[in-house]
Amino acid sequence: DRRMSTPSGTPATTIQDNTATPFFAGIGSATLPEQKFLPLTPALQRSWQEAERCLQDGDLVGARHLYQSLIDLPQLSGACFRELARIAHRQGDLSRARILLHAALRLESRDWAAYALFSDLLAEAQQREQRLALWMTWGIALAQAKEHATAVERFAAIVQEEPRQYAAWINQGQERAALQKDYPESHRCFWQAARLAARAYPEVATLLQDIEVHLEKVLDPPPALPAGP
Repeated sequence: DRRMSTPSGTPATTIQDNTATPFFAGIGSATLPEQKFLPLTPALQRSWQEAERCLQDGDLVGARHLYQSLIDLPQLSGACFRELARIAHRQGDLSRARILLHAALRLESRDWAAYALFSDLLAEAQQREQRLALWMTWGIALAQAKEHATAVERFAAIVQEEPRQYAAWINQGQERAALQKDYPESHRCFWQAARLAARAYPEVATLLQDIEVHLEKVLDPPPALPAGP
């Protein structure tokens, strides 16, 4: 399963699905993962608890140092990325927070505490490009978690705000197809992506014209794209 992640309207690099078995017990920064690797030693548990205490007390530098010291442990990598994202958010660095959440969810695609942070980031995203990037990262993570219907909503939000977003049309088409009941809309999403590609590549435009001739009696034409390059 591959999803595109570039926030612009150009073809993007694909991201491989590495969905992991969920191991988070609940939502909140105090959540420690259940053990699917080696058990945490008492010393590691104390380090985690100390990091949480620093975070709760507002010592972001101390918390960041402790989470970074634990991040290479497979038991804690995803949780550490999530908490580092929380720290970046509190420091006002939304771009870094998004990147860290992406890393957390590639390790643990069903970490609902990480998903909760997306809403907080979106509430503070003032720039359009920030919102588009957050929706894209959120949608990709939901797709990896097999939450196809919700992923469709995130990708649809992108194309509603930016109809020329090639990757969002592709991803939305894939997620609609994954629902196994929305094939006509899935086809339209792929069609829109192809029409966007045709604007950049003349050979695609020629191929698309040939396809349209053969399929015009099978599929209704997709809605027109806004004028523009």
